[in-house]
Amino acid sequence: MHTFLGFFVECVVGCPKFVEVNALGLTVAALSSYDHNMRAAAYYVLGSFRFHLEGARFREQKQLLYLMDVVQNGIRQPNLRFIFPLTLYIARVAQHMLKPEEHMYTKLNRFLLSHQYLNLKKVPGFFQLFYSFDIEHKLEQKWALAIIGEGLRDKHCYELYDYQRIFHVILSFFHSPLCDEATQVK
Repeated sequence: MHTFLGFFVECVVGCPKFVEVNALGLTVAALSSYDHNMRAAAYYVLGSFRFHLEGARFREQKQLLYLMDVVQNGIRQPNLRFIFPLTLYIARVAQHMLKPEEHMYTKLNRFLLSHQYLNLKKVPGFFQLFYSFDIEHKLEQKWALAIIGEGLRDKHCYELYDYQRIFHVILSFFHSPLCDEATQVK
């Protein structure tokens, strides 16, 4: 985190590059840390990033600002600890905001624009992506399942998934004829 603070103080790195190399993703992931000081540093870096983002001029700037707004509006207390799948989701969405030519950009952007804040008690957009009727539904389903699989780290993640009954959905899908072999292997 201290390295990222230096980037913004000295204006060494541009906002798109910060997102592109996943430094924003790493910073967001630090919001799930159990260490109070690590989260505080991450919040500070995100504040600095937002400040620089507001002054930057590039094509995807407005989408990234809106993502930051949606996340910020979901925070209800200082130095709040995020559950890891939420930070993974935010990091991946930020990466996709730089790729407007990809299918997931449209889906994720549409989800963000339909929300004023990120509900921190749910995996964002899971059911919309998992049950999509879009022609690219396999891609969307794979993306949602990757968030679920890679996001499971501790009991808080498990409780989040259990609250939404995500395990029931996945297990039911696994045993249905709609689930192809490649998905079952993952």
